[in-house]
Amino acid sequence: AGADAVLLGFVRALRAAGIDASAERMYAFLRAVAVLRPGMRADVYAAGRATLCGGPDDLERYERVFAAYFGATAGSPPLPTVRTPPPPRLHTRDADGGGGTPGERDPLGPPTAALASSTEVLRHRDIAALDAVERAQLHRLLAA
Repeated sequence: AGADAVLLGFVRALRAAGIDASAERMYAFLRAVAVLRPGMRADVYAAGRATLCGGPDDLERYERVFAAYFGATAGSPPLPTVRTPPPPRLHTRDADGGGGTPGERDPLGPPTAALASSTEVLRHRDIAALDAVERAQLHRLLAA
């Protein structure tokens, strides 16, 4: 119970610093600390950083509040420097014009998001609402 009170006080300090440490995040933090080693400063730090920060904007405030709340002791290892990787670049392509054979993929290339083809878009449309071009396309698809 004493450790939980310390951890809950830390969450309150984060909230006071402007971090949106919601009840859901707080419970995730408490569960993460319980799974890790609650007495280890580095584990508490990592659990809090992973569960209580909502995005990159929270990280600097988290660092400051953690250092102020838990302090640095002579025997404590320095806090790990964790770099947030940049978001992956995502290239889009039309599902009709992929080039190459189906299922073929460049293993070294960037991830690709496929857009719905015009055939897939027609699949979910009300036939009565189709324009002349879409009706002609539908006739071609049904004739094939």
